[in-house]
Parts: sequence; structure tokens; C-alpha cells
Amino acid sequence: MTLTPPASQRALPHQKLKRLTRPSDYRRMYRQGERVTARFLRLYFAPNLIKHFRLGVVVSKRISKKATERNWHKRVVKEWFRQYAFVPSKKQSDIVIVVTKAVCTTPHGSAELRKELAALVQQAFK
Repeated sequence: MTLTPPASQRALPHQKLKRLTRPSDYRRMYRQGERVTARFLRLYFAPNLIKHFRLGVVVSKRISKKATERNWHKRVVKEWFRQYAFVPSKKQSDIVIVVTKAVCTTPHGSAELRKELAALVQQAFK
């Protein structure tokens, strides 16, 4: 038996429309976006012309050659945004999270990664 939270406490799904998908969007973020850096993550953010925010997560093969490990890191970041139903104060923003090589030095638990993500987002959108 699995327990599900009441409808009022359920987080919003990470919709496909709210994702960065085109390479040109990522290039624009790297060139024009503001950057906030921490030990495990780098966050880029910039305004967009759409009425909602979009999220992109990047985990390169330098982090791990195994796709399962790279996808795990992406899921942790996406789940944090979904679970906390995060919407930046500047709703018309694009956000790119880049997972850095330092994440390989931590145990496979995601508590540190989530804590750092919360601090980065708060710093970027204060």
C-alpha cells in the first residue's frame, strides 16, 4: 500500500512546456544569462518572452559515463522543482542548472545536492 499526499499538498508535474529543449536556448543562457555558482551546481538564469519559467538541467559525460547516473542527477534537480512547486519571483525566466564534477565526490545521497540547490535558487531570485 502506498500513501499519497492529499490533493492540496501534491506538487505540480514538471510539464514539457516548462523545459528548455532547443540548443539555441542553452547557448543564449550561457552567453547572456547571469550565473550563480556553488560547489556542486552552477545556475544560469535570464529573462524570456514567455509567460512562465522554463527549466533545463545539464549533466555532461565528464560527470559519469553511465547514462543512469547522469539521469539520476537530472531527476534529483527536476524533482526538487516539482516537489516545491518552485516558481521564481521573476516568472518570465529561463533557468539552467549545470551539475559540476564535484558531485562525484559525494555519497549517492541527494540531501547535500538539494540543500545547495535551494540556496542557489534563493540567492539567484532574492
